[in-house]
Amino acid sequence: MPLMVEQYKQFISATGYRLLPDISKSSPTDNHLEGVSWDDVVACAKWAAKQAFNKYNELKT
Repeated sequence: MPLMVEQYKQFISATGYRLLPDISKSSPTDNHLEGVSWDDVVACAKWAAKQAFNKYNELKT
């Protein structure tokens, strides 16, 4: 699944992760994110997995 601009912006906002210079306010949020490193994608994926796990646990209780 490709990483989308909006997902990465949420990740940056929540974690304070470094912002890449090619992500601007004018970037459509439904576009695939380009120009990120493998490490950036892995960090975002780990954050997203943790968010999903936390949400799942909230629903269980």
